[in-house]
Amino acid sequence: MRRERKVKIGRVMTLATQKMIDPSVPRSERNKAFVVHDRLSTNNPAFVSTVVNLMPTLPGSQDLLEACMTQVSLENNNRSNK
Repeated sequence: MRRERKVKIGRVMTLATQKMIDPSVPRSERNKAFVVHDRLSTNNPAFVSTVVNLMPTLPGSQDLLEACMTQVSLENNNRSNK
């Protein structure tokens, strides 16, 4: 199971990297993708648990990336509302 988790996290990071470097993607989305990549690469518990917990219900890596990007948006909204 651990190997499967590492592989899935790696795939999400790869998709985040692709989104970060795609000039056709809006800057705000590229910034969110950067945060997702950074948090997963540093094994941030919140982001790793998001991927691990959603793996059974969202088997696609793209869906997991979108869930992580939503998490970044929520964090940004919480920070701006304080």
